[in-house]
Amino acid sequence: MIPRLALRFVVALFCVSVATATAQETTGTILGTVTDASGGVLPGVTISVKHLETSQVRSVATDSGGRYRVQALLVGRYEITAQLPGFQNLVRSGVVLTVAMEAVVNITMRIGNVSENVTVDGAAPLVETTTSTVSNIVNRQQLEALPLNGRSFEQLALLQPGVTTMPFVSGNITGGMTKEVVMAGSRWATTLFLLDGTEMNEGRNAGSASGNILGVESVREFRVLTQNFNAEYGRASGGIVSAVTRSGSNRFDGAVYEFFRNDRLDAPNFFDIGRPPPFTRNQFGAASGGPVVRDRTFYFANVEGLRQRLGETNVAIVPAAHVHNGLLIDPARPGQFIQVAMTPTAKQFLDTFYALPNAGDVTTADGSRTDAGRLVTNPNQTINDTYMTVKLDQVLSGAHKFFVRYTHDNSEQLDHLTIPVTATSGTITKHLLTIEDSLILSPRLLNTFRFGFNRDHASNAAVDQISVPDSLKFVPGRHIGNLRISGFTDLGEDGSLPRFVLNNIFDVSDDLSYSAGSHAFKTGVTVKRYRSDTLFSRRSNGRYDFTSLPNFLIGRARRLDATLPTADAERRWQQWLIGVYVQDDVRLGSRVRLNAGLRYEPYTKPDELDGKMSILLDPLGSTFTIGEFLHDNPSLANVQPRVGLAWDVFGDGRTSVRTAFGVFMNPILPSVYQVDGTRVPPFFQSATLDNPPFPNAYELVYLNNSQALTLSRDVTRLDPHLRTPAYNRWHLTIDREILRTMKISIGYSGNRGYHLMRQYEGNTVVPTILAEGTSFFPPNSPVRNPAFGSMLSVANDVTSNYHAMNLSLVRPMSAGLQFQAAYTLSKHTDLGSGTLGAMLLTQGAGTGLVSSDPDNLERDRGLSAWDRRHNFVFNAVFELPFGQDRRVALGRIANQLFGGWNVNTIVTLSSGVPLNIVIGTFDNLRNRDSRTPGRPDLAPGASSNPIIGDGRDPNHYFDPKAFLLPPAGFYGNLGRNTLISPGSAVVDLGVTKRERIRSISSGFTAELRLEAFNVLNRANFGQPGRAIFNSDGSYQPSAGVITSTSTPSRQVQLGLRLAW
Repeated sequence: MIPRLALRFVVALFCVSVATATAQETTGTILGTVTDASGGVLPGVTISVKHLETSQVRSVATDSGGRYRVQALLVGRYEITAQLPGFQNLVRSGVVLTVAMEAVVNITMRIGNVSENVTVDGAAPLVETTTSTVSNIVNRQQLEALPLNGRSFEQLALLQPGVTTMPFVSGNITGGMTKEVVMAGSRWATTLFLLDGTEMNEGRNAGSASGNILGVESVREFRVLTQNFNAEYGRASGGIVSAVTRSGSNRFDGAVYEFFRNDRLDAPNFFDIGRPPPFTRNQFGAASGGPVVRDRTFYFANVEGLRQRLGETNVAIVPAAHVHNGLLIDPARPGQFIQVAMTPTAKQFLDTFYALPNAGDVTTADGSRTDAGRLVTNPNQTINDTYMTVKLDQVLSGAHKFFVRYTHDNSEQLDHLTIPVTATSGTITKHLLTIEDSLILSPRLLNTFRFGFNRDHASNAAVDQISVPDSLKFVPGRHIGNLRISGFTDLGEDGSLPRFVLNNIFDVSDDLSYSAGSHAFKTGVTVKRYRSDTLFSRRSNGRYDFTSLPNFLIGRARRLDATLPTADAERRWQQWLIGVYVQDDVRLGSRVRLNAGLRYEPYTKPDELDGKMSILLDPLGSTFTIGEFLHDNPSLANVQPRVGLAWDVFGDGRTSVRTAFGVFMNPILPSVYQVDGTRVPPFFQSATLDNPPFPNAYELVYLNNSQALTLSRDVTRLDPHLRTPAYNRWHLTIDREILRTMKISIGYSGNRGYHLMRQYEGNTVVPTILAEGTSFFPPNSPVRNPAFGSMLSVANDVTSNYHAMNLSLVRPMSAGLQFQAAYTLSKHTDLGSGTLGAMLLTQGAGTGLVSSDPDNLERDRGLSAWDRRHNFVFNAVFELPFGQDRRVALGRIANQLFGGWNVNTIVTLSSGVPLNIVIGTFDNLRNRDSRTPGRPDLAPGASSNPIIGDGRDPNHYFDPKAFLLPPAGFYGNLGRNTLISPGSAVVDLGVTKRERIRSISSGFTAELRLEAFNVLNRANFGQPGRAIFNSDGSYQPSAGVITSTSTPSRQVQLGLRLAW
């Protein structure tokens, strides 16, 4: 049954037949003013716009001010005809309409005979003069021509200013496998992907198990809205990627294609030993579109497949060969060893799970040996991905049309961990359905109804790659758990598998748009139902922590973290969301446009269908409130005003100044709480055991309780008074057309985030405040709530600030050349960059995503985890002028040799992102916070960003000796996120040869493609080891050591596409 809140809105708003404006997400608008030769406005002119691909025609008449507006038009090429008795008919061709575009086409008519036609060829203006929204289009030509590694269309969103990715985040199956897209200083989880107006990514991002969003052949174009979109857009406080599926036309066309890569074409990874490991990738497919009934019914279909077998290059920091014999380097006697009384269990673990290093020793900055070495392995990653899209468009009449589109993707991946004793298998199955009905009620009144359905099923599990004796498993009957030795690569997965998420999103909306005089009104409501079935356990396979290698050898574990046998990790979440808005775009004279809107977007409190929902209201108590999740509903005050101005400075459409301010909120939906909301007693129980026996403490204590050891029961606590995360956004942008073929833009954009999510350890020791105001933690002090051990707490009291300068230069395709250059200079600061529990799973502890001091947020004020100071992207499509249908005609043989060539490129230059330096995994602070490693002191005179030289030595990226171990019980004085990771420079290059084969048909073409990704083969290094100290105060061997690259080495792809 629909909750009472939803029912009230549906009934009330149905009575006035208003709806959410989703039409602008998938269609466009042509508008303008008609004047005579003297500049006087002409009312009553009949304006007819014809969609050349389907022959659909829409007609309107200009109003008393000579204005016309034709809304909800299909994207594509248009011809515009203006007719008025006593004037020559005017035909304007060459107008290309893109998604969510308002194309201003002003028309000047001359007195003459109506039988006379004047034809004018000219595209719509380059400069946006009608909307204050900052957005950019990625057109079909870019999708077809630019080199895409994996052919994942969302990569092209990164071509726009202010758009980047979250680096060093390895995707996970239940959180989505594509890169997290960050737009204009927003958190990556706030970016929304739409396909034909239907939400694609409630499960955090829209990727498949292959790490791609397939369908390049299916997407006609997409628009990237980065700043201050109108009130019609909801469910996102960040940016929006709005894609439109291709439709059929009156002409049958299609294509078959194959893209191929293997290891013989690729350069070795920087960390490979010898030749690249074996690799084969095939991407193939076929697409077809055309009329079922000419001018009435059209179809489009595309099927794609990806098959990959990749030998990965994994570099692990493992114990050196001498450690297997119980020897450790004596720090007091260089070159000498100390014999350690190694336990038989430690010996068995070393010999079973840790291969001997094969890529040299890890050394200190002065060249001294350590007890660590590098192990390079090449396990085989397997990926299978199958994608399908089918779309049917129906024109019922000149005023009535609808379409239905269904997309399906089924993908699977088997991936190995850095130490390949364990692999993870994952599957993602996606279903996406959109039905849209558009009805013109009058020339000025348009109604659009849409139903959307998104089903996303993701699951992953651990797969042992070697036979593991039961005696070495942390939890009997399960997989090998997670073993963490300070300074070394983790062994095993994080202990939380298996996991699964089954998301279902039902979206019903209707759209009403009305234009009258200088006003263009939009108003509406949408109703969404979110259903999320999940399994999110925690440490179900167990995790042991050791503070140093010597402690591991003698069996002295710091902690065991595991789930109790009675834990129930399955949940069935449900929630409703309602979006209501009004929007008015007003012409203030002939040059100024006011965009004003108001959005109201309440949602119901989360509900668990089996009643397995509880909350600890009092962090100092021990009683859980059953059946409640949030104490009150934070969304009832979710009012989002948005206002903007667009000024056509000289009235010629070539220069504009645009500015806007608005409030943008991100609702608290299942993806926010489905992890942390599960791990709450009494339905879920996990516990930690300090100083446990190794490796059988679980069987002895958790199951049998046969030893006098005390379990610390853990709990996750969500603030019962969470508020909806939000951003205040603003911008000022100046656009100018230059040389009639290009547009240059310069803009300032900013935002302030508030009520942003953070995680922190809520059950730490209460510090003693010394006379000078310094916090001090005495040894063996009690925690705040002795009823529990760890208390992972979720609050949203974080604020952030973002300021950026954006520059861009765009040239649409003209005379065989199209390019775009975008540069962003930005600074992003916050009090914490954590958003969801799943982010911690992908980035690991100590990344600055968890608050270090629960009593003083200001201690963590610093650069955001996704602050990227400089980002430059350039892309170009260049058609060489020779050959058939090109500007320079050659002879038949010369045409075959030199004709039909294109050169295409993407260049990306980015500075690094901030990283958080931490002491290590031991509790030097003595505050009993097992989640947040403390930060060190900065050595006198040292830089907080102590990169060595040019930062190109992966063995010594930064100097660990710039940091000192603080006195026990005191916070270090180093700030958060002070180290800047390596930047990256990537040049992708594509060369294509297209040949028209008239012997088959006049429209048949064959295209050969040669694409090289990272063609200069630059090693762009990943993040270094950031934990500095062992528990005995010595420096960790992995500190400052880089073992991976953030981008692949040079990879070459061959492609063949036959089209007709």
